[in-house]
Amino acid sequence: VSAAGLLAGAGLVPAVRFVAARRFPGEGGPAVARVDVREVRAYLRRVLTGTGVDLGDAELPACEVVTNAVRHTDSGKPGGRVWVTVIVTDEAVRVEVTDEGGTSTEPHVPSAAALSGRGLLIVQELAKRWGWGRDGDGRVTVWFELAATGARHCG
Repeated sequence: VSAAGLLAGAGLVPAVRFVAARRFPGEGGPAVARVDVREVRAYLRRVLTGTGVDLGDAELPACEVVTNAVRHTDSGKPGGRVWVTVIVTDEAVRVEVTDEGGTSTEPHVPSAAALSGRGLLIVQELAKRWGWGRDGDGRVTVWFELAATGARHCG
């Protein structure tokens, strides 16, 4: 039994219903293929149907995070990739997007007066929680969680 299983069994964390992960672009494509946000959107629709989460509320922040990865990291270069992981519990859906790294900037929510760069503001407003982390190779994972009730959580 895993530690997560023991914690879930003790009622300390919600039980994980399933985990799905995929790399974009997928295996077998040309070495110079680029990340296509439409493919990520279609993948999320397939994976999240029936989970109790509002699909639009999941797609929009995920597309914003993937777009940021493509614009601001090596994920946007020919052959660049992103990894999308979906973790579904009875209470929430967590979407994680990991980029290729290549930048020292940190994801942040801009001021309300900013004329661009409002993608993470959208994430913040739609998500129950969100955050990010950087691994030892410089890749950044931005994650967000949505309630698995279909109801929006704003603010």
